[in-house]
Amino acid sequence: MIHYSCDRCKRRLDGQHEVRFSVRIDAQAALEPHNLHEAAEDRDYLDELQELIEEAAEAAGGDAALGLPIQRQFDLCRDCYVKFLRNPLGEPAAPVGFSSN
Repeated sequence: MIHYSCDRCKRRLDGQHEVRFSVRIDAQAALEPHNLHEAAEDRDYLDELQELIEEAAEAAGGDAALGLPIQRQFDLCRDCYVKFLRNPLGEPAAPVGFSSN
C-alpha cells in the first residue's frame, strides 16, 4: 500500500478516509524577443543564443540551468491546500493599517 504525507505540514494522509490534493508547478523562463523590427537576414541567431545563455548564467550566479523548465508536484492535506489557494506564493500577510484617531 502506498503511504502519502502532506509535503507542507508532514502529516500522514489516510487515502481511504480523506482527500489528498495534488499541486503541480511548472516554471520556465519567459523570454521576449529583443528587436521585432530587425530584419531576419541580418540576425546572428547563434550570437543571440550565446548572449541569452550568458545572461541566465549571470542571473543564477553561474548556474546556467536557470532558464531550464522545472516541474514539481506536491501532495497536500485539505488544510494546507486551502492555505496554498489563499497565498500560493507564500508572501507575508500585509500589515493592517489603522487610522490615528
